[in-house]
Amino acid sequence: MRTCFLFCTAFLFSCSEQHSEYDSLVINEFLTSNTLGLVLDEMGQAEDYIEIYNKSNDPVNLRDVYLSDDSTNLMVFKFPDTVIEPNGFILVWADDDSHQGSLHANFKLSANKGDEIILSSNNRIIDRIQFFPHNNNPQARLPDISFGRNSDGDTLWTRQKKLTPGAPNSGP
Repeated sequence: MRTCFLFCTAFLFSCSEQHSEYDSLVINEFLTSNTLGLVLDEMGQAEDYIEIYNKSNDPVNLRDVYLSDDSTNLMVFKFPDTVIEPNGFILVWADDDSHQGSLHANFKLSANKGDEIILSSNNRIIDRIQFFPHNNNPQARLPDISFGRNSDGDTLWTRQKKLTPGAPNSGP
């Protein structure tokens, strides 16, 4: 009887879904055409951005987390050894200029051609969003208008009524 119990317990563990400490992270908001300079990076430059949100009540260290715009290479930009606080935000500048700081991605987003943003760890996709050029899709990107989750961590994506990098989303 004891042998059967141990076998059944081992079987249950091997069949359970794999979860990660990073499952609470989501891509929360992004801006692909910062033409008016409504948001500036620490160098005073108008750059596009990607906001990551931690929807859990626990801090998460991002040391093994990556951002990419290429589904064939999930490890384009590696986050520095930094912590995102519970229900907190972290902003990455998508300016293809990693020399400006540790939170400047080495890729840009394309508002004109469409693109995707992928958040991953250990070659496992945590979150992904695809977007398309303005003229091909009503949910597309317009200059100086961010696209984000209706409310932080929500599943519904909408155009935001105002830019909210590093702060709660404003909704439609």
